[in-house]
Order: sequence, then structure tokens, then C-alpha cells
Amino acid sequence: SGGKELTVTYSHGKTLKIDVPAGAPVVRFVPASQTVLASGGKSFVIADQASGGQLEAATVAVGKDGLMPPM
Repeated sequence: SGGKELTVTYSHGKTLKIDVPAGAPVVRFVPASQTVLASGGKSFVIADQASGGQLEAATVAVGKDGLMPPM
């Protein structure tokens, strides 16, 4: 009640309808520069283990203007 319905269409043509409750945050990812990174800021990082055991970030999601990454 009061929510929205999203329809997701996959590349092979199958569709799926998803009910999104009212008040659920819906965000979109956009490219940004490193200047959005700040000490103490909220972020979500997807990383792979590189040679030598170090982690290498593949994707970094950063909150902006009071929003936090939804993961």
C-alpha cells in the first residue's frame, strides 16, 4: 500500500515485477571522483585478493549528501 512496482527486464526477455514499499530508498550509481571520499564517511567496497595477499578494490560505493550506500 502506497509503494511502487518496478519491472526488471533481463537480457533474455524475461521480466520480474518487484513491489517496493513506500519509504524504501531507491538509489542510482553514478561515476564520481576521489574527492567524494572523506574520513569517517560511509562506503561499501567490493574487492579482490591480488597477488601478495593484498586487497584490490574493484568497486567503491560512497554515500553523498547524507545518504549511505544501501548495502
